[in-house]
Amino acid sequence: MSIMEVNDYLILLVLWAHIMAVTVWIGGNLFFLFVLRPVMRLGGSSPSFGARIGQLFKEIVEISLWVLIITGVILIFDRLTVLGSTTYGLILAIKLFLFSFMAIIAYALGKRTNTTTPYASRWRDIMPNWLWKGLKGTQAVMERFISPTNVLSALGPIIVLISILLRIIAEK
Repeated sequence: MSIMEVNDYLILLVLWAHIMAVTVWIGGNLFFLFVLRPVMRLGGSSPSFGARIGQLFKEIVEISLWVLIITGVILIFDRLTVLGSTTYGLILAIKLFLFSFMAIIAYALGKRTNTTTPYASRWRDIMPNWLWKGLKGTQAVMERFISPTNVLSALGPIIVLISILLRIIAEK
């Protein structure tokens, strides 16, 4: 086996870990949004049960985030040594921005003080007070239609789509 073949196997292993972490995080978010949250809202379980699930999921998200960060950095360096395309770099920057936004929301949701009702995550619970007050005109819309968990559940598949686009660009 040459050094290049060993490197290819290592990158394959890193890519696999990256995809598994994405699957766990996004799959968990979608399960939370479409299954657990509706059941909790209907009163299908006690608040302490929901809080325990939220705590366990928080731990899984934290592990997934670290795996994504570490494997993502490795994959970026591997890809950027081969590609120098401005288009690739721009789309990668958009993906990294969206991922960062998603990670900040996930971190804030994990740190919020209201842990007895994990399904009732609101922007005012996770945003700094000065920022929430600065969004005066949009507060009602944000609270009613765009919950943090909905944003997480929407951004995940968008980031996956961007990843597929990056792979297509890289293969051309």
